Amino acid sequence: MFISIHIPKTAGTTLAYIFDYGSGRRIMYDYKADYSNATMDDLDFWQRHRPFIERQFDFIHGHFFYRKYADLFPDADYLVCLRHPVERIISQFNHLVSEANPDNWEYRAIVEHGLDVGDYAGFDGVRDAQVRHLEGRAIEDYEFVFLSETLRISLSAFQQRYGFGRQDPYMPGTPADGALPTINARTEKLPVTQAQREKVYAAAAEDVDLYQRGVERAQALIREAGLG
Repeated sequence: MFISIHIPKTAGTTLAYIFDYGSGRRIMYDYKADYSNATMDDLDFWQRHRPFIERQFDFIHGHFFYRKYADLFPDADYLVCLRHPVERIISQFNHLVSEANPDNWEYRAIVEHGLDVGDYAGFDGVRDAQVRHLEGRAIEDYEFVFLSETLRISLSAFQQRYGFGRQDPYMPGTPADGALPTINARTEKLPVTQAQREKVYAAAAEDVDLYQRGVERAQALIREAGLG
């Protein structure tokens, strides 16, 4: 069983697509727009249904925190994809602004208070999104760490480590020659100044530290696969 934690704006939709095809649709998606699913709600209920989940699914993937499944599936392999916090936060800000959903409180706050990306980076759950999702386990102890910036080679290392075969339309051998799916990509990007980038970097200090350690873990996995 793989438990795949999708931190927003870290190529999680692309990985879900690849996991879905590669596992023959044996993937359980765990998402809710309001994140009310992010933590365990009823451990006894889930324990009763654990045998069914293990029979039917090879992956659980979604927006949730590590602690949700830690006690239910202690022997699972936990996966995560990290992204440099500055780029992740800028991407999330762009997503909110371009989506322009008035029901989203973050978007309303941005519009009503005229916030820029540097201001947005100070929000709890934004500046430390990666730390919050992975809290409870050191990044060095995750069975596999992907990096958004080097996703293709990270994915190749994952394939070698687990004998995972890609079955999606972008898999090696197709005209796309093993390219990654382009999913949830946005071409419109708001301009960001160097001063704003520095403000985001300062706000995301915890995530920056986690990311730097995650890079070391991801690079070690790539070297173990003989790809580094």
